[in-house]
Amino acid sequence: MENQYNSLQSIWAIALDESEQKLFNETKAFSSSNSFERNREILQSVETLTKSLKDSKKIPASRINYFTKPEYNISNRKRSRKEIFEGNGTSGDAIYSHPQFIEYLLYFVNGAKLPTTIKEKAEELIVNAHFKDMGCGEFIKYLKDHKLIPKDLQSRNTFSEEIFKLAIDANCDIHSAIRLRNHVKNKR
Repeated sequence: MENQYNSLQSIWAIALDESEQKLFNETKAFSSSNSFERNREILQSVETLTKSLKDSKKIPASRINYFTKPEYNISNRKRSRKEIFEGNGTSGDAIYSHPQFIEYLLYFVNGAKLPTTIKEKAEELIVNAHFKDMGCGEFIKYLKDHKLIPKDLQSRNTFSEEIFKLAIDANCDIHSAIRLRNHVKNKR
């Protein structure tokens, strides 16, 4: 998947053509309550869409890095998320039809799973900042001042990972993105 990405960074969802949108809508139907055959069809759509996005280079580099580079996997910096699939016996294009890959496809298409207001503020403070570190600091202050950081640990962990994704999509360097994630995660 390396070198198959869009060099433009974006915190927003990528544009899908009509056939890609149809496949994307299909992926949302995956459920444990579906029949095995139905889920298999859906996973085939996931693989087809991923290949299409990869071939058309629509996926921003930051989102590819999140999946393919070990340093972006903060919980396990020795292996990338892709390498974890491979270590578990799934490799090549078969990764794209694995049920656990759906969460990465959703990120590839939509970006971080955060409210629009938070993304807009990140764009204002980080994307448009001359100094990314200064923008990250202002963004943390915004999250705190508006009490947007969840109090319970599980929600805060999920939120901090989405903030990390948003930061790398906003073109923060990896160290600033990790600092921002850790600050949100460890906020008491």
